[in-house]
Amino acid sequence: MPKKLSKPQTDALEAAIKSELREAAAPTVQKEVEYVGETPVPTFYANNASLKATYWDMRIDWGLILDKGEKRTTVQPQAATIMSWAHAKVLAALIVRLIENYEKQFGEIKLPKGRQILEESK
Repeated sequence: MPKKLSKPQTDALEAAIKSELREAAAPTVQKEVEYVGETPVPTFYANNASLKATYWDMRIDWGLILDKGEKRTTVQPQAATIMSWAHAKVLAALIVRLIENYEKQFGEIKLPKGRQILEESK
């Protein structure tokens, strides 16, 4: 049979649990990130993205449109990004926030005619 805790022990345990719960509920503050390493990271421009999904993760294939004809678009692959669904969800939220801030500063981003955002095309 477990030993019964004394009143001071119970109070201390309760205070520790409440502190942990407060800490867990507190908003996460983004800390400064330091990138290290000697090799520069390759940078690519992409004007085409293709999304693929599995149960575990998602993949974005980034490409550069070389030619756009009536029946065929020619794309040169540039890079691929594979990430977990949790990472993708956070990234999506960060991109939405970044676009909102950009539009507040510079005005609405106009899409070319015939290009619709998914929600608008439903």
